[in-house]
Amino acid sequence: AIARESILSEVLEKAEVSTKYDFVLLDCPPSLGLVTLNAFTAATDIVIPLVSEVLPFKGLTMINDFINMVSRKLNPQAHITGILITRWEGSKLSKGIEEKLREAVGDIVFNSRIRKNIRLAEAPLESRSILDYDKNCNGAKDYLLFAEEFLNRMTQV
Repeated sequence: AIARESILSEVLEKAEVSTKYDFVLLDCPPSLGLVTLNAFTAATDIVIPLVSEVLPFKGLTMINDFINMVSRKLNPQAHITGILITRWEGSKLSKGIEEKLREAVGDIVFNSRIRKNIRLAEAPLESRSILDYDKNCNGAKDYLLFAEEFLNRMTQV
């Protein structure tokens, strides 16, 4: 399709989504393909979930370059609002990745971290949100803290 990177943006605009909702969250696959390009073209604020491991950390430059390209050529409003550390554990590796990430990008990293938690992996198997599946597990608690931090950050803009 011509201008296929703008299809989602056009659909959201026709549906007048911005007048009906305060936020629309678009969960994208971990790739920089057409679905992600459409989401970035439609988005203003981008949250990057980053697994606290070496390869995802190194790949952050590629994601940042991709978002900058989208911002320059397709959607000047698109920008990184924050980076959310996921699958975090108290290991030397997780702590080291977090430290290097904060050194590299500073306050853009959310204070909330999503701890590694098997319940987070089990919930989709049951076709349930983590809050419906086990609201008392660490994963659910972490996502609730993140949601609060995210809303606070968005209202300070």
